[in-house]
Amino acid sequence: HPLRCLAASQQIERHLWARNGSSATGMALNYGSAPLCRSFRDLDLTLVQLSASGLSIGLGARRVFSLLVNRFSMDGYLCDPKLTSGTGSGASRSSSPTSGGSYGGGSSVWQNPPRLNDPDYAVVLSEAFFTTLCLVVTELPSPPPLSAFDDSALRRSMRRELLHALAAEPRSHSEAMAAASGAATRRDESDGSSGGSGGASSFYSVFVDVLKDIGQQKKQGSKTGPPTYELKPACSDEYDPTFFHLRRTEHQHAMDNIARLRRLKLSSGRKDSKKCLPLVSSPPLAHPRFMPTRLLLHLPPMDAAIRRMLLF
Repeated sequence: HPLRCLAASQQIERHLWARNGSSATGMALNYGSAPLCRSFRDLDLTLVQLSASGLSIGLGARRVFSLLVNRFSMDGYLCDPKLTSGTGSGASRSSSPTSGGSYGGGSSVWQNPPRLNDPDYAVVLSEAFFTTLCLVVTELPSPPPLSAFDDSALRRSMRRELLHALAAEPRSHSEAMAAASGAATRRDESDGSSGGSGGASSFYSVFVDVLKDIGQQKKQGSKTGPPTYELKPACSDEYDPTFFHLRRTEHQHAMDNIARLRRLKLSSGRKDSKKCLPLVSSPPLAHPRFMPTRLLLHLPPMDAAIRRMLLF
């Protein structure tokens, strides 16, 4: 099942299966890292989104959420306290819901959900669960093109891929094009192989426009070598710290670069300009048929899972 692969990858990345050796770590790295992730994790993610949106024989948002909780071994943990009947003398009670056990008064008491035997695993599994859920509801397929010559979806996807690649580190022209190729869909690749209007020439022209818009050539100084491109400070607000095509180490470098670029942007701006910086960027545009996937965020069990993490 795609959910099993997604859950296993998240858990292996967090060193929960260390006894399986380096082979499992290597498989998880290839499964979730660009460019191989386009043929592995991204396709599994789309299948889960297809099922959650209720298309065709999809399970719907409620059943997909239940499966997510089950695959991450959080059944019975990410839920609200339950009201149970009990006697005043036999029930072990506490004065607050955050101290564990039972609490309340009268003939009924509130029973907190059980905790995992290893408290460290509870934090890691919960983090992996919410990370996967954010990917499912955020990284939805792009809207369909309005015509055969509409390349707006390709431009948006390429801009996002290239922006985060340049945020992580400066890249040469060939490296930037390799990073931008992650935005090409199967349709773009098939058009390119068949020589259609949306083929390789269209991809390259879009790449040149996007690179010119968000990138600038870095000063080489006394060093020799091919020119490299870095992100413009004006585009630093578009960085997403949860972008799923960058690894954690790449995000760490990107956050340092983005902080530097934002300082440059603020220092070069007007004195009366606003200095409110966004924590995350807005989610990308999604295909209308996949929008019901975001109903996962409005389920009562989702509210209970968030309350459980915040209270306990």
